[in-house]
Order: sequence, then structure tokens, then C-alpha cells
Amino acid sequence: MAAFLFSARIFKFIWAAILDGLFQRRLLLTGFSRWLGHMLILAGFILLLVFHAMQEIASANLFDDYYFTLNPFLFLRDLCGVLILFGVAMAVYRRYTERGMRRTNRAVDVVALVAVALIVISGFGLWSVKIGSYKVFDRMIEDYGDPDEPDEVEALRLVWSADYGVAFPKGKVPPHSEELMEKGSELNQDSCVACHARPQWSFASYGLSKAVSPAAVMLVDAGAEHFLWVLHYMACFVGLALLPWTKFLHIFTSPLVAAINHANKRRDMYPASRAFVRALEIDACTHCALCSIHCSVSTAMDELGILDILPSEKLHSLARMSRGVKMDARSLNLLRQGADICTSCHRCTDLCPVGIDLHDLWAAQLEDLDAAGMEDTYGGAARRTSEAAEPSRRAEVLRIGSGAEIPGMELSAKAQTFAGCYECKTCTTVCPVVQ
Repeated sequence: MAAFLFSARIFKFIWAAILDGLFQRRLLLTGFSRWLGHMLILAGFILLLVFHAMQEIASANLFDDYYFTLNPFLFLRDLCGVLILFGVAMAVYRRYTERGMRRTNRAVDVVALVAVALIVISGFGLWSVKIGSYKVFDRMIEDYGDPDEPDEVEALRLVWSADYGVAFPKGKVPPHSEELMEKGSELNQDSCVACHARPQWSFASYGLSKAVSPAAVMLVDAGAEHFLWVLHYMACFVGLALLPWTKFLHIFTSPLVAAINHANKRRDMYPASRAFVRALEIDACTHCALCSIHCSVSTAMDELGILDILPSEKLHSLARMSRGVKMDARSLNLLRQGADICTSCHRCTDLCPVGIDLHDLWAAQLEDLDAAGMEDTYGGAARRTSEAAEPSRRAEVLRIGSGAEIPGMELSAKAQTFAGCYECKTCTTVCPVVQ
């Protein structure tokens, strides 16, 4: 560790952590729309976390006379929420329109996106109700005003009804008059504007508040504020609880993996360090499906229907094995077939936006499968055919194998399967189409 910290590699580590971890350089190289959707969610969520959820720790100490109801915080909070929702919408659209992503969708990915959207939408809903809530206004009067001065309270009600969008019950707002309006504006200027900017700056929440204004009093009387408060906080807690079990974990592991792999060569690592990095890489996967969309042998998956041919699915199975999940013989056999069909073209590793060394993980997976007693698909089939053949033909059968018993051999009889060739330059005897 000391040798690493005091070597030139530490600068590579920091540089990669910033470019690949924070600004997602590798993801940008794969496509601007992917990068934009991801950055909208990342930037919006980090800013909301720091300046809103952690306001007592961050904002209150960074800014003098901080109030979340003042600008620019009032505006920025809604802006960050809108950015997140745009990013989620882009992610959902891509996940259900790109063929490679549709076939690798998992429930945890959907749950993660729903949790993020629910946090933001419930926050908008809560703030929109509070903007139009007469009970919130009454609490402010009790805490900071003088309830024993009815003329002043009526003047403030008139101003807050006209300028701040508060919906009062019938009979609570006095008739409009220039004199009362001027008095209320003076009181508001003296007592309120230091802590409250116009809610119009909170453009998304204010727009929602105006949309429900005809039913605002009814919603407040029914306890909508309390319900939305509970919903918002429960959504946040659910998001935290899901952190270790969904793609959210890559928020922490992906920058670390990108920095480690940029600063170190896998072959030079100690075995324990290599095992640790492999474990990190399994949790760093963002389920973006880029590796599967561009897999050199995805055509074989279309023909054979073995999902474990695709890198993202192989990695999912590897994660299950590494966590001690017992897999039946059929699942292990399919996993072995998928591993053996891989051409080792390195495309999945080159394209991974996180920088996961998938090629190294496949080597580790083959070791685990060998330890589990799952023999090589093609070599095993040829050996079994050889043992069943006549002794005089055994050597010849072993040399050419048997197309009827080896998965993928039937592909060579279908000319259309060659249309999916990616020219990975690693074919010859390993391509599953011509095996």
C-alpha cells in the first residue's frame, strides 16, 4: 500500500477517479445520450443530497443566513428534481426500446428507477401542498408573527393569497383593497421576505400547486401534507435499503474500480488483491447492457436461446456463484456452454463504461466451473462421441467432434447466421458458428 501511495500510479488513480468516476468519460465515448441520461441523474441526485437532504450539515455551514425557502436553493431544488426525472425517463426509454437491453432487463433495475422517481415526485407533491397550505401559513404566524393582531394577519393573508399561492378557506381572506394590500406588502417586506422567496421560483412544485389549487383546502384538511411527508421519507429509506442489492451500489464501486484498473495491471496484482478487485467489479456493473448489445457472439444467443452467452448475463450468474447461491446442474451446464461459446474478442471489456476487466472475470468463471465439475462443452462432447465410436474410428471422431452433440454446430447450416458477424478477428477454430 505504501509503495502504491508514494508511486506515480497514485496520480493515475486520482485522474481516473475524476474523469471516469465523476465525469464518466468512458460512458461518453459509448454515446452522448447514454452519458447525458446518466449525468442528469448523477448530478441532480448529488446536489439534492448535499444541499437539501444534508442541508443542516452542508448548506447551513457553507452559506450565511441559509434558508431552503430562499433563492437560489428554492430554484435549484426543483431544477435538480426535474433533471433527475428527465434522466430516469431517458433510462426507461432506452431500456425498453433497445433490443439488447430489453432482453437483459431485471426486476431490480426497474425497482431502482421507480425508487428514484418516487423520491423526486413525492418531494414535488409535498412541496406543492405546502405552498398552497393555509395551515402552514397559520403555523408561521404563530411561530414568527403576532396572532393577536387580526388586522395584520388579514393583510398578510391577502398578500400571501395573491402573491404566494396560498389557498385559504372561504371567508378567511378579506376583500381586496389597495390599502390592505399595501399594508400587507409592508408587513411581508419587514417580516417574511428575509426567509421566503416567491414560490414561483420553485417552478415545478408551484406549477403543480396551481394545478391542484381548486382542491387545495380539501387536500390540506384531509392530511395530504402528512401523507406525502411520510411517503417521501419512506421512499428515501427504501432507496437506502435497496442500495446494496441494486445497481445503486455502483455509485461507490464504479469510480473505485475505474481508478484501480487504470492505475494497476491485473497480472501484477497479488492473488488476494485480484480477488478483491474481482468482487468489486461484480458490484460495479451498472446493467447498461452495452457488453451484450455489442457481443461478438450475440448471434449465437439468438439461435440457441442460451442467455448466459451474453456478457451481462454471464456476469449475473458469476455474481450468484460468488455469493454462494446454489445452481442446479442444468443452469451450470448452460453457463458452461455460454462461457465456451465466448470468442475472447475483448470487445466487452473495451466497451464497458465502468472499465471492468470482464476478460479476467471470464477466466475466473471458467476456473469456478472447472472446480464445480463442469467440463469443456466442445471437448467433452467430442470425447463422449469418441468413446462411443468404434475403436478404429475413435481418433478421427475425437479430432472432428460430432456436430449432432455439440451446441452451436447446427448454426453452420444456416447461412443467415453469418450476417451477424462482427469481424472480431478471433474466429478460426473458436467461433461457435464454424466450430
